Amino acid sequence: MEIRWKQIQQYLKHIAQVAESAIRTKRDLFRKSARLRLIQSAEEWIGQHYEARNGTSNSYNPQVANVVFKRAE
Repeated sequence: MEIRWKQIQQYLKHIAQVAESAIRTKRDLFRKSARLRLIQSAEEWIGQHYEARNGTSNSYNPQVANVVFKRAE
């Protein structure tokens, strides 16, 4: 998930010529991407991103890591 949002960020900045000031948060990034039809649903991406981050942050549970990894495929 981390790589995906970074790729989208680079696309918006370099290809779509979106000003950096227009994208201050990941929520802004996903919403702008949805407006440009790079992704279908900003809210779905926001939910997946924060769920994956919160589920794995400071967690050393391999089962949780596997669930997040499978969702990212």
